Amino acid sequence: MRVRLCLVILAALAAAFAGPRAAVSQTATVNPDVYVANRYTSPITRLFASPVTDDSWGQERLSGATIRPGTRGELRPERGRGCMWDIRVIYQNGREEEKRRVELCSIAEVVFNGENARMPQQQGQQNQTPPRTPQEPQTPQQPQTPPQQQAPQTPPQPPRSADTMIINQGPATVVGLFAQPVSGSDWGQDRLGSGTLRAAGRFHLRLPAEQGCSFNLRIHFAGGAVDNRSNVDLCGTPELLLSARAQPGQAISSGTGFYVSRSGHVLTTFHTVRNCSAVVVARQGGQRIAMVRVADDAENDLALYRIPDLVSPVAPFRMAQAPVRPGERLVVVGYPARRVLGQVAVVESSVTAATGARGEATRFQFQGGPVEEPWGAPIYDQNGLVVGIANDPQFMGRAGTAVSREAIQRFLKTHNIEAVEVPAGETRRVPSMQDYAFPVVLPLDCIN
Repeated sequence: MRVRLCLVILAALAAAFAGPRAAVSQTATVNPDVYVANRYTSPITRLFASPVTDDSWGQERLSGATIRPGTRGELRPERGRGCMWDIRVIYQNGREEEKRRVELCSIAEVVFNGENARMPQQQGQQNQTPPRTPQEPQTPQQPQTPPQQQAPQTPPQPPRSADTMIINQGPATVVGLFAQPVSGSDWGQDRLGSGTLRAAGRFHLRLPAEQGCSFNLRIHFAGGAVDNRSNVDLCGTPELLLSARAQPGQAISSGTGFYVSRSGHVLTTFHTVRNCSAVVVARQGGQRIAMVRVADDAENDLALYRIPDLVSPVAPFRMAQAPVRPGERLVVVGYPARRVLGQVAVVESSVTAATGARGEATRFQFQGGPVEEPWGAPIYDQNGLVVGIANDPQFMGRAGTAVSREAIQRFLKTHNIEAVEVPAGETRRVPSMQDYAFPVVLPLDCIN
């Protein structure tokens, strides 16, 4: 009887101590939107990540893509694998860098700056010392006065260069970034090139050492705001924060959408519109067509809007029996990094993988071309049928990611919208570039 009572008490104590831990493990989930930021001088060519409980690094996660200096790539850790992860990157110059026990449930970004990067030691060369050679015994010598030690000479330091991370705290998109040496008079080229820097985005600004450290900066935001900063020490400023207080009603970013029903329903990506108080179709001459939010799906990065009282054209989808195939030719149509309203981009591309970078069935990868940030752009096959929507925020120069047609159609059916489907083999007139762009694809503005 006494033994049974002890067992009952021990079981109660174990349940009391295990209860809170079990609750924490159920409520703490890994953040699926963690990014790996590269602040080193060499591109990241390989990326590995695994929970601390695993014995191996698992599969490589970039799948042939790279994370260039000053940019970042998605990590996409698997759900249900715990919060504590180990992460390892390999740079193009051969160096490796690791971060151990990174808590991924409460952060959105892991930064690699090369501070602990090292060359991998070759097997068989670790902890080796040359063999000692036997020496003849020597006659003891009289002690000598030790020579005076000279102060160690400091090696010459390389000239410092302007090297800083530009962080846009929002809400407005940065559409122009100019840097002028304080001793100069020419603003030179836009440091963003043809791209933009959206809210919460980062841009690695690196300038030649011969230009010195002190610069005047001019930052242009969507909506017309300009931020002028004088005599900024870019050598001693590791991070430079930008923020524009857009006025209510101002456009703070732009994107792409397209009609998916004859009742005026417009599909775009969720991250294109998540910071918007309103989303409108932007037309020439400043005309804005208001839209009503219908639904969104943050996990699949989809958002649905509707233009009231409109009978619209519609983009036809390819039927489910014909999934995309590696090597299949595509056409991407959208308004990426839009500077001048109305300049739509129509770019040929191809499928590089039939799944996402982590094997997700709801994604596929396509070859990036001379188009940057085509958020919400429809992706057509060569027969003019939609097979996906571009959702990767940075795919210039590397493979991009798209939400698959299957995920789109499940989202639409959830909200009682039947997409127009056409069999892949049905004979159709080969669409021209103008057919792709007008009138189904729309330029969207995000309003503050």
